[in-house]
Amino acid sequence: MKLNRYGDIGKFITDPDKLVLNNGEEVIMSDYRDYCITFDMEDAPCGFEELRGFIAGLAKDLCGLDNIVQKFACHEGETMTDHELSEVRLDEDYNVYLVYYGIKVANVCEVMFERKNGKYYLRRYGWVVDIPDDWTGFHADIRDYTVEHGCIVKRKPK
Repeated sequence: MKLNRYGDIGKFITDPDKLVLNNGEEVIMSDYRDYCITFDMEDAPCGFEELRGFIAGLAKDLCGLDNIVQKFACHEGETMTDHELSEVRLDEDYNVYLVYYGIKVANVCEVMFERKNGKYYLRRYGWVVDIPDDWTGFHADIRDYTVEHGCIVKRKPK
């Protein structure tokens, strides 16, 4: 586990006025020479101008969010050191999705944070869904999950 790997705030664009929409689809949060992280506008709940301040603020939070992801991965007996954060998305409920791409093996891991009362709560890590606020006693078992209508969901108790 390598904490604070996105800790150099100078490598992020945190001034809303300096954010630029490229090709009408993405916003550069960190230049390709730095961390190379973009914000995908495709499913955003509103337009770029309305989200400028949110995106700039989110750039400041990415190091802490990545630390949470790494701690959860370690808790589950995994590691995220062979994945790099590449893309950030937002859904209509302002849930934040971080998309990680494998460095050594071509794979993708998507995580989702719910934002409530000004705090972020990890709710999804890859195939693990419905993560509780306090996940210290939580352990995911793939047998507890199933696929319904193309989505991974927690099995209902029998």
